[in-house]
Amino acid sequence: MADVNSATESSMTVAASALRAQQARMRIIAENLANADSTARTAGGDPYRRQMAVFEPVTTAGGQGVKMTKVSPDPAPFRTEYAPGHPGADAQGYVKLPNVDPLIEAMDMRAAQRAYEANLNVIEAARAMDNSTLDLLKKLGVHVADDHSSAAAEQLADGKRAYESGDAAGARKYFEAALHLDGPAEIKGSAQYYLAAMDYQAKHYAAARNHAEAAAASAAEPERGWAEAMLQWRWEEHVPEPAPAGEPQAQ
Repeated sequence: MADVNSATESSMTVAASALRAQQARMRIIAENLANADSTARTAGGDPYRRQMAVFEPVTTAGGQGVKMTKVSPDPAPFRTEYAPGHPGADAQGYVKLPNVDPLIEAMDMRAAQRAYEANLNVIEAARAMDNSTLDLLKKLGVHVADDHSSAAAEQLADGKRAYESGDAAGARKYFEAALHLDGPAEIKGSAQYYLAAMDYQAKHYAAARNHAEAAAASAAEPERGWAEAMLQWRWEEHVPEPAPAGEPQAQ
């Protein structure tokens, strides 16, 4: 079963690298759309220039993955508009506008979404194939050593089921239990990811970031990739208001 597990983990590692890359691509698209109308502050100055994500192959533990290595400016010329009263207008009264086309960004966003979903399907299919192989071998009477048969793994599985069914309180109980029971570090790391997601949804940003960092360091795929993508978010924009003294934090 070592070869089967190795092949499954390799597939998930490669696909997870693509998830991270597409997450980064979506961030660049969001910045382009947000600045589609951002002009210069000074007369005749240049406005926002569209940015493009550049992907390159990267060697991962599972094979050839992908990574966003840099962000390059789009060399396309700026648009111009006659608006003599605009503070960014030049001596002739023309204002330079960003070289961002919302329609192109929308198509790029859709392509990123499809690529993300395709790689997520790879991870789910790899897991399903692995489980099918395990079930078949067990039916044939072949002894299979399950590396994830631990108390922590059971709590993680129960937590995922509760999380997917919308039972947030139950899911948190299982995930927190997984952290304190015997089991592989990657199992506990995966539990950390789900706790990070739940804390983020509850706007407990400091706790969410701590859990995400722990997940990025030790979780199995795809949770490790999801946690690494989460850490790319702009956390500095989230400054939760402290609760008044003597009152509990809002849930």
